[in-house]
Amino acid sequence: MYSNFPYTDHPLWERACSRKGHDIQHSCKLTHRFREQARSHNRLRAFTKNVFTAYPLRG
Repeated sequence: MYSNFPYTDHPLWERACSRKGHDIQHSCKLTHRFREQARSHNRLRAFTKNVFTAYPLRG
């Protein structure tokens, strides 16, 4: 059944799952990075809101 593929003793789905597991770990690291970035952007937004409220621009 698997004679056309290398590593014929392992079904394709087992190899795909091991690769998928690697991708899941990698995307988890990316998600963590974006969460950290979003957290810092929220602090920046709060800071600028406070600055412009304390010192309103006159037009």
